[in-house]
Amino acid sequence: MRMIAGALALLVGLLAAGCNGEVVIGGQKPARVLVVSGDLQADTVGRELKQPLVVRVVDDRDKPIRNQLVNFVVTAGGGSVFAGSALTNADGEARERWTLGPVAGDTQRVEARAVDPATGEALVFATFRAVGVRDAAAALAAAGPTSFSGTAQDPVADSLAVRVADRFGNPVPGVAVTWESTTGGGTLSPASSVTGPSGIARSRWTLGAQVGTQSARATAVGQVVTFTAAAAPLPAASLEISPRAVTFASLGERTTLTVVARDRTGAAVGGVPVMLISENAAVAGLDGSSTVVASGNGTTRVIASAGALRDTAVITVQQVPAGVSVAGGVWLVAPDTPVPAARAVVTDAEGRPIAGVAVTWTVTSGGGTVAAPATITGTDGVASVDWRLGGGAGVQTLRAQAGSRSATVSARLRLPGYVFVQSGPVLVQPGSANTYTVEVRDSSNQSLPNTAVTWSVSGPATITSVSGRTGADGRAQATLTAGSAGSNFTIRYRAGTVEGTIEVEIANPITISNVLPNDTNGATVYQSYVTARIASSAGAITSARLSMAGRQAAMQYDDTTGLWRGSVDLRGVPGGILDGVLTSTDAAGNQRQYLYTIRHNPNPVVMIVEPAGDTVTATGTLRVRVTCTGLNSDGANVCPTLWSTLWANSTQVVAYAQGRSEIVADVPLPAGASSVRILVSWSDFRGAYYDARDELIVNVP
Repeated sequence: MRMIAGALALLVGLLAAGCNGEVVIGGQKPARVLVVSGDLQADTVGRELKQPLVVRVVDDRDKPIRNQLVNFVVTAGGGSVFAGSALTNADGEARERWTLGPVAGDTQRVEARAVDPATGEALVFATFRAVGVRDAAAALAAAGPTSFSGTAQDPVADSLAVRVADRFGNPVPGVAVTWESTTGGGTLSPASSVTGPSGIARSRWTLGAQVGTQSARATAVGQVVTFTAAAAPLPAASLEISPRAVTFASLGERTTLTVVARDRTGAAVGGVPVMLISENAAVAGLDGSSTVVASGNGTTRVIASAGALRDTAVITVQQVPAGVSVAGGVWLVAPDTPVPAARAVVTDAEGRPIAGVAVTWTVTSGGGTVAAPATITGTDGVASVDWRLGGGAGVQTLRAQAGSRSATVSARLRLPGYVFVQSGPVLVQPGSANTYTVEVRDSSNQSLPNTAVTWSVSGPATITSVSGRTGADGRAQATLTAGSAGSNFTIRYRAGTVEGTIEVEIANPITISNVLPNDTNGATVYQSYVTARIASSAGAITSARLSMAGRQAAMQYDDTTGLWRGSVDLRGVPGGILDGVLTSTDAAGNQRQYLYTIRHNPNPVVMIVEPAGDTVTATGTLRVRVTCTGLNSDGANVCPTLWSTLWANSTQVVAYAQGRSEIVADVPLPAGASSVRILVSWSDFRGAYYDARDELIVNVP
């Protein structure tokens, strides 16, 4: 539009000149175009220059040429002129307005051109230059790639770059650009930079630890450029095995090792294939990929590897006793025989046997003996010892201890329960030697070996033990040498608390059989009665006598039964097992003796010991103390088994009760003159056998 307007103006000018009678070129020929003013101006790009462009057209004599058409053409910089052409004035000058283009720098050009009107030949021209000054910063753009790839925590391969330009795209230097990480935790250095001559500012981006997409941005002139980076993890720089040291106290015990790959910063790196190897699987092997299992005592290493990376865990296996087990129950063992259960198994917490452990043995009850105070376990974890029981009848115990663990073996002697006569004559010749055999058995009726058997004989004979103990078959023997007297005698054998007798006769015309002695029992049965059948092939029996506890009594023949009968009064004789002798004589003067035993259970003795005397005088309350003493045939005090009481006349002061050997009571006496009979007694429940009494007369004045 501006060019059209300029042409119209020029045409109007020419017509006017013609009308005024002026010659356009006056016969002059333009020689050159001179720049008068407006050259080398500087201003902001896109703006119109303050000064117009002024040229003068002259001929070859430097005379101005009037009405010369001058064209103004932009040849560089992209600017524009207002009209595009102008006619010179009387001074030969032509003017034009120049608006700079968008390019900054000394790059703007406008040519002033003249054309020969006759030939159209370009006659002359002049050139205007202008310096475009960049406009204010108006745009921010990336000056390089905005997408990167790299390793987390490492700088990206290239720096980040942005360009600041004016509105025409000219670089603007000296503009501050702010750099910051927006995701991923990275850093930019510098955090702020200034654009250079090319309008470019740069910063170095070090990625953060986040794996994946990270972002950063540059900010200037109110605009933002965003950069992204795909951050791969840092490669593994080391391996870390955990725990680094493991101690197992049991075989079969296991633990899981954890191996972590770490980068150079110490952060864990995932997805790294790791291999574990045990240097000695006999000590510790691997169950699966990372579980270590103890398999034998010792020390080894488990090595973790990933490529050239290594780490090591030290594995120590040392079994620690966690249990000591022994055979349960109570073992029955023959005397002086090793207890087969005196063995202990030492195990760890997984129940595996431990070899080479010292087991200490201690007899804790029974008084037995062990051959060694300590023994060592074998490969099966078993330690044993020779334990022989003491002579006691109860349960005996042996403690096996390994470290802080212990267990107890219990055993009991197989005590004699029965003794059986296996062989031996009951009728022997005077002076002969005879062998007798007994078999000892326990309460389960099993033969009991290695058991002491004692022998004794009463009467005209001697007996000698062949072996002091029973053999493997539980049998023991003794040799009896008979005397010459014509009487019977008794062989006694004893094993533990079990005893028995063998009645032996020396060949004699007198025979004594069916001997039935009775035991005494308290106050009622205080005589030892004996009945026997006595006969002689040499004549009639003329007499028979009983002898016991230093007391003697004649026996009488009972025609009705054909038995001889007699009794010995044992009142006052202490209780116990008493031996008796029956001696018979026939008409030919032959004598024969028969030995027998009874259980003597006398009536106890009851005595009021306080106050002393049989009669006392007292008033108010009288302290009475009574004692009861008496042993039965087993040597035990019989008094606590009886019922005792204390009466004052018809008043029962102390109620009937068992368990007493003494009564102490305060007896209230009546007021006024009277006589009080105090009676104390110990008796069986009905007073059928035992009835021991004492009494005291109290005179009350």
